[in-house]
Amino acid sequence: MAQDEVVAAIDAIVRDARQDIRPLDNALARVRRYREDHTPATVSIVDRFVSHLREIQAGLSAPRVGDKMHNFVLPDEQMRLVELNQLLQKGPVVISVNQGHWCPYCRLNLIGMASIEDEIAAHGGQTVVTVPERQRFTKHLKEESGGRYPILTDIDNGFARLLDLAVSVGSEMKELLSDIGWFLPEFQGNSAWILPIPATFVVRKDGIVATRHIDPDFRFRMALEDIVAAVAKAA
Repeated sequence: MAQDEVVAAIDAIVRDARQDIRPLDNALARVRRYREDHTPATVSIVDRFVSHLREIQAGLSAPRVGDKMHNFVLPDEQMRLVELNQLLQKGPVVISVNQGHWCPYCRLNLIGMASIEDEIAAHGGQTVVTVPERQRFTKHLKEESGGRYPILTDIDNGFARLLDLAVSVGSEMKELLSDIGWFLPEFQGNSAWILPIPATFVVRKDGIVATRHIDPDFRFRMALEDIVAAVAKAA
């Protein structure tokens, strides 16, 4: 099957999921199953990449529960600077680290995050999303997700590096992404071919990590219900 047909089919899955995003893993599973059924060679490449990340324990040393979260000052989709320490003055903050507008799992995750914004706000919490992409792409993500939360440009993966979540995609994944048309240098404005491991942190008002979810397999994300429960507990 041609790559453009695959991308179009997955785009349709993402659009359909907007109407029924919860539980989130059901929507994620639809993309996983489509890939397994129609692009098994692609799945094998991703599986090898994920296995490599697990072998090198990528992301293991990211801030743990009880650690102080690193501060950031990053531009949102409107080029306004957003600082974590200022957000924390109002209450707990959910930090969702994502790979980009091209990633269907990230797109579904962001739609899911939008669906729980009111529940998070009811506990005095806020959400921020980070991606290592320029504003023209974060604007697209913002529109598609329907969320009110800021989508921040993590310039050159600086924040992801600080969290020890930045990884090189490697030659095989680089070729795969390029063949699909997902050219990271264009999206990120650099030639590094580095992506963050997707992660979710719930940070208490005092800046301490209350909950974290990190999985080198970007096809899986933290359950929306667990995020809301963690914010309620952190508050």
